[in-house]
Amino acid sequence: MRKLRSSRRGSNAIEFALTLPIFVILLSGMIDFSWYFFTGWRVSSAVREGVRVASLTPLYDDPVSRATTAVSNAGTAYDVTWASGSPSAQIIGTIPDRGIRVDAEAEVPPLIGILPITPTSVRYEAVMRLEDQS
Repeated sequence: MRKLRSSRRGSNAIEFALTLPIFVILLSGMIDFSWYFFTGWRVSSAVREGVRVASLTPLYDDPVSRATTAVSNAGTAYDVTWASGSPSAQIIGTIPDRGIRVDAEAEVPPLIGILPITPTSVRYEAVMRLEDQS
């Protein structure tokens, strides 16, 4: 009986050493995907702010530039790194259904990066009707 107990000494340490890499990989993947979704939330908030500002801006005051400025400012506040050519805005539709479309793409650097499976960019688009239809 004593011989059986002594042969199991150290088995917990071996099991821990075998399962630790799997747990570390799973944990780093969860952290990187959480960071990706958090960055997506920040981009969507910035784009929604830009489209809201643009929808309330009169046409003579250039809602397109107001939208891109608002998205850039909100992105700076949220610490977002925009991809090249982003953000962009354009007026769509005809009177009486004129609206504005604002879209942006941001780069998402991984926090840990053990698994290179997370997307490297996130894109969001929002459309809202313009208040000024003249």
